[in-house]
Amino acid sequence: MGLGIVIRDHKGDFLAACRQGIDRIINPELAEAIAFRRAILFASELSYNRAIVATDCLSLIRKLQSQDMDRSHTGIITQDIKKAAHVSSVVFSFIHVRSCNEVAHVLARSTDQISESVWLHVAPEFLRSSLCNDRLSE
Repeated sequence: MGLGIVIRDHKGDFLAACRQGIDRIINPELAEAIAFRRAILFASELSYNRAIVATDCLSLIRKLQSQDMDRSHTGIITQDIKKAAHVSSVVFSFIHVRSCNEVAHVLARSTDQISESVWLHVAPEFLRSSLCNDRLSE
């Protein structure tokens, strides 16, 4: 399984992307939580002021919004996400999207190894058509 992260500006234009393989994770919600945590760290490393982190996994958004202790498999990752967002200088918003996540899915599917790939300012060729077709909207 792999994770894909895309950072865009307020107009939806490409700023950065990251992909990484995830070994031995078969639970989709857990994989999404791991990708979400990596997105928080990635945006923090790039020193943005504000970031909207979008996912098509509504259960993860609900867990991130909840004050209750999460004792599920994703609970420890959810706690990590909340802590990382809290201590970061970036102001994060977490949103659920039903679509507009195609670029992240293309990145995740293109992962063939555990090592990480990062692109800054210029999108890789294999993402360009997906970027044009996939605009983030709430």
